[in-house]
Amino acid sequence: MTNYLQKRNKRGVVLIEAVVYVTILGLTIVAAVYALISLTRSYGLIRSTERVHDAALTSLDRMLFEIREADEVDTTNSVFDSHPGTLVVLQGVSPSQTSVEFYLDGTTLKVREDGVEQGALVASTTRVTNFVVSHYASSTSDMIN
Repeated sequence: MTNYLQKRNKRGVVLIEAVVYVTILGLTIVAAVYALISLTRSYGLIRSTERVHDAALTSLDRMLFEIREADEVDTTNSVFDSHPGTLVVLQGVSPSQTSVEFYLDGTTLKVREDGVEQGALVASTTRVTNFVVSHYASSTSDMIN
């Protein structure tokens, strides 16, 4: 019996064993490729979400600064509660009053100061699909949402 096992071990790998090894190796490679593709897609989605988040933060920071600096909201030239909205705030007192306007141009959120274009608030790769400004007024203050 010992001679038989020693002879069998010297012959090499049986064809069925080779097929099993190749199948296991193939399945492992397919699983690794699938995992790599999933990771690449997830990274792209996370990166895109991060860009949108950064653009929103930058835009809102600028808008918040201008709103806080404003003395009043120009309700005549602003467009509230509809898309695309426009927000015009006024800073200072007449006759040296300045206006700051936030508006949507296509899919880009832009700002204009005293009628002069100041540029986009978001990167060219970021699209704004909805810009609605709400205005609430009381006898003592105005609120922009």
